[in-house]
Amino acid sequence: MTQAIWHSWRSEINHARHADFGLPRAQWADPSLQTFSRQPLTLNGFIEHIVPRPQDWNEKQIITGYWRSYGVEQLAVQKYERQAAQLHRFIDSSPNPIAIGFGSPGTQGYLPMLEEALQLANAQAVLTIPEKYHSEIKSKNIFPIEYAPHDWLYPRVKVAAHHGGAGTTSASLHAGIPTITMPLAIDQFFWGERIYKMGVGPKPIPQRTLSAEKLANAIQESLYDADMRERAKTLSARLVTENGVRAAVRQMRDLM
Repeated sequence: MTQAIWHSWRSEINHARHADFGLPRAQWADPSLQTFSRQPLTLNGFIEHIVPRPQDWNEKQIITGYWRSYGVEQLAVQKYERQAAQLHRFIDSSPNPIAIGFGSPGTQGYLPMLEEALQLANAQAVLTIPEKYHSEIKSKNIFPIEYAPHDWLYPRVKVAAHHGGAGTTSASLHAGIPTITMPLAIDQFFWGERIYKMGVGPKPIPQRTLSAEKLANAIQESLYDADMRERAKTLSARLVTENGVRAAVRQMRDLM
């Protein structure tokens, strides 16, 4: 599995090695990845409270905590400053503001379903979607935006609904709000299951089975389940005490 992942991402990794670090390209079949015992030190960007440490991991597998940037208080790109004011008004005037993002280019195909789900759930959504599709949105319950930092957006809404990627999941957990996952591929199903088992979100809805009724039910559960909302806040309070970046950098410096 490690070798398969390496082959899938080797172009990006080798570009970073060359452009950012001045290193030669790694081999097509990197021998250090062939066996578990020969793997290099591996830094895992999560905490054991979210993912308990597997019993078969060796000492080369280090769990550092999440790697996050801090101090994001406004939309970072000047292009979106005008839209940020409109976004503030939309969130402040919405009885049940949530954030939705699919993490895939096929989002526009879900627009009719999303409009119906929000109507059924009496919710209003900030939808992350490419700008070229904004004109297709007719519902007043949807505010489309091409980009907004999750660390800025999620603390300002009541629920986050997304594809369940590792980074997006980290952001919604840190925000202390219930998370609805709509996984499509790879690790997204894993993170969706962890959210559900920790009680900070409803059961994942795979995108291949997504419907307006299923999404509406998940939104209502996330909005009105007081125990779920309290568990999300408690988990967030625990997460903000960690500094995964500092722990990861410390491990790197020990190698120098």
